[in-house]
Amino acid sequence: MVVVASGSASRRGYGGKWPGYHIVLVIIQAFCGISAVDGEASELLLQQCQSAIVSGEYNTWLGSLDSNCNCSMCDNVLQCCAFSGITAKIAAFEYTEEWEPVLAQFNGCTGASLSVAYPQTEDHFASFIRGDVGYGNEPGFDLYDAYVIQSPWIAAVNEGLMDFTPWIRNTSTLLSVWNDVNEASKNALSYDGSIKGVPMDTDYVSFGYRSDVFLWNNVQNPPESLEQMVDLAEQLNGKDHNHDGVADWGFCLTGQVNYFYAFVGSILQRKGCISGDDTGTPSETCDNIFFDTKTFEPLIKNPGFKHAVKLFHRYLRASNCHVGLNASTPGYCDRKTAFPTGRCAGVISMPGTMTKLLGPDSWASYGMNEDLLAGNLTLSDLNGHHWGRRMHLPGAANVWDRSRNALSSCSAELCPSGVPTKDGKFANRATYFSEGGEAMAIRENTNYPEKSALVAFISWITTLPITAAPLSGHYSRAQLTGTRAAEFRAQALEKQWPSIMITDLVDGNASLLKEIFADNANTVQDFYVEG
Repeated sequence: MVVVASGSASRRGYGGKWPGYHIVLVIIQAFCGISAVDGEASELLLQQCQSAIVSGEYNTWLGSLDSNCNCSMCDNVLQCCAFSGITAKIAAFEYTEEWEPVLAQFNGCTGASLSVAYPQTEDHFASFIRGDVGYGNEPGFDLYDAYVIQSPWIAAVNEGLMDFTPWIRNTSTLLSVWNDVNEASKNALSYDGSIKGVPMDTDYVSFGYRSDVFLWNNVQNPPESLEQMVDLAEQLNGKDHNHDGVADWGFCLTGQVNYFYAFVGSILQRKGCISGDDTGTPSETCDNIFFDTKTFEPLIKNPGFKHAVKLFHRYLRASNCHVGLNASTPGYCDRKTAFPTGRCAGVISMPGTMTKLLGPDSWASYGMNEDLLAGNLTLSDLNGHHWGRRMHLPGAANVWDRSRNALSSCSAELCPSGVPTKDGKFANRATYFSEGGEAMAIRENTNYPEKSALVAFISWITTLPITAAPLSGHYSRAQLTGTRAAEFRAQALEKQWPSIMITDLVDGNASLLKEIFADNANTVQDFYVEG
């Protein structure tokens, strides 16, 4: 009966640390042949074993472990047979090939049977989650146990999602992940004092360009401000970028509101809340781009917002979304279908899709074939022998001076987050973290054993190389230094990333991610807009 008390004491809130717990634990582990690994997986496996002992079905239970598990598939994180016989279903909205090998390894080692399905596309996934979790007074269908989720979808189903707070507190891997996550991602996944998801990546808007088009058209440097970027888009619009004799576009995009607000961010937010401030900076003391914090009036009737509208309109007219373009044109207002045609000189995009746009078409889903390089150029003509380059979305040379309600030139005094440009001016940078990125969430009504298996799975995939985990991207500074950075570079090279793509993303102090994940980064993160 002492064995049974071990599980019940943990359930009563002792966290498995009642007097004598460790002695009993060692006895059970020795009898059941379970290694002394702390955590939910060990506790659950011990509970299964003790139940089998009490019911007299120990031999049957032990035999089921042997048939469900392949311990050779375990690594130094996963515990063999930890979740034998447990079944759970994950709902996702976008297929990615990385799901298959990670699920196979986790299931093979632990004996679990986790699976992923794609019941809806991204555009309809928010309503799908409301139906499955429950919304308002309507109960959910409870068909799935976990979800790939974006932060704007959390509010409607907040009460139906599990609070990760106690799990993170008691799981060293998740605690380390959460402590290292950039503040924009933390804020996106925290709701009413609870943590509703574990980040798999983070979404921000950046700029990608084709170095072959720049070289062919004698563009010496990439744009350093939004104003320069729009000027350059207009300059390159109408040129032939894929040597087929047809006039092509400036910079491409998909017609989503988040790309407009990426323009608004650098113009309206000169002084954002400091992301690395653990005490939290009150919103009244720093800028935001959405509303007046005293009157709650939307910030749309000011010179800065007007400037953003004008710039974005010019950008659109020089893009694959321009007025008069036939909607049946391949690539119309869709960066994913436009870029492979070779008709885009550059693009603004989220990070995951950006990689698939700028990579070679041998592995990048939306990449361009090198046969479409501008003019008669070859890869050997290009720096790094690759055409796809990535950088910070250029900042704003002209910003809204709230004290004067005027559009003013950025300066060191006016723009604390400004960076000097080669023309002797300043550009204010405010990275727009749209959507919050993909995260994993678990339904509150999911049974405890299934929750334990899912938490272990989520915890494990955060330890995998970014190139191996499904939906995974960079979301913390810890991924940019030391062994994690070296691991990413090695894995990316193995997957045939051009070296210069890795350099642009993570290497050096001027790399894109080190800039936007800096403690004093000027990040736009007040609201998240469904893109």
